[in-house]
Amino acid sequence: MKKLAAVIAIVIIATVASAGCLTIGSSSGGFDMDDLTAPEIVYADAVNIAMPEPMMAVSPQTGMDLSWSVTEDIYVGSGGALLLTIENINSIGRLYVYGFGLVWDDGTSTYRNCSVYVPAGEARSLGLLVFDAPADPGVHSYTIKVKVAASVMMWDPVRGSSEAWRDQGEMSMSKARSADVVPLKEMTEQAVKNNIPTYYSKINSLVSYEAAEGMADAVRTERPGNYSILQVVEAFEQVRAAIDYKDDGNVDHWQDAAETLELGTGDCEDHAILMASVIGALGGNARVNIVQGHAFPTVFVGTTEQQMAQVENAIASYYGLAPGELTAAHLVDEAGYWLVVDTTGFPYAGGIPAQSGYTSADGDWSIRSDYLYAIDATGDASTGLFGL
Repeated sequence: MKKLAAVIAIVIIATVASAGCLTIGSSSGGFDMDDLTAPEIVYADAVNIAMPEPMMAVSPQTGMDLSWSVTEDIYVGSGGALLLTIENINSIGRLYVYGFGLVWDDGTSTYRNCSVYVPAGEARSLGLLVFDAPADPGVHSYTIKVKVAASVMMWDPVRGSSEAWRDQGEMSMSKARSADVVPLKEMTEQAVKNNIPTYYSKINSLVSYEAAEGMADAVRTERPGNYSILQVVEAFEQVRAAIDYKDDGNVDHWQDAAETLELGTGDCEDHAILMASVIGALGGNARVNIVQGHAFPTVFVGTTEQQMAQVENAIASYYGLAPGELTAAHLVDEAGYWLVVDTTGFPYAGGIPAQSGYTSADGDWSIRSDYLYAIDATGDASTGLFGL
């Protein structure tokens, strides 16, 4: 499967340098270099994809329903992402799914392994698929395929009841669906500024590590140990699951972290502020990035390309993908690498943020904005009170 490239276009870095704004810990506050803590590189345990035994020439039922969500934009060549759920609609007998994929009408296809048992009458998530797309824009049809084994209960007068399995192989959903594959976007240059006082004060009056401590504890429960990249991904998943997106409408009200947790809803700024608060509570460093029509968080993950490559492989392991099957979107400045964790963008940690798009079939991407204001989420609003 083709990797999705993720580093923001170099023209953005050049714009920052020429503007003289590539600074850490500016006069309006922000992180000092000594404040920055990279998450430990920890890999999720590999999933066992061994087929259940024994396999027999039985004819079990394989009734199943599939449901999935696909990214709103699917780009020529670069593709998109989907999350797939399978329901076992049989009254008896389990399903075992060991792979799934997406196949387009032009033959473009992407598959991945998984290892998921689905009891009768229940549903299970099969996980994330980062998929390729056709090379020509327009409406294309696609089919979701799953590789599945099914079981039936057998009776033996000597051994009694036992579960027997049969590999059903690759099965297609009953009907192909269609999606609009959109052209690649033009590269856009951003004028980048760090910690503009008015934004710094406003955002950090709303960031609260204390309010996010409960969610941070929930993250640590799922991913124990020191602050790690798996905790960053888990935080992304928990915020995305807990907070529904809700637009403010005509009144642009920015919620603090506690209010967003209480309401369970929020727009892009609210998601970003809460995500930054959780990362701070975990012991990391996050930013809220303001662009035209959008806000999204990033997390400091290291200072070298080698560290960034390790981060990408650790994220892939969280989602059950092999090394090299997922490349994470990030921004780069003099401090190092900042992982995109936009819970309103592509549905995985390291997916491209909303208000951005792919600019090449190799996966280069760009934010659709003339500016980017990077605001360190320190939780300290005491600096920069006098505005611009």
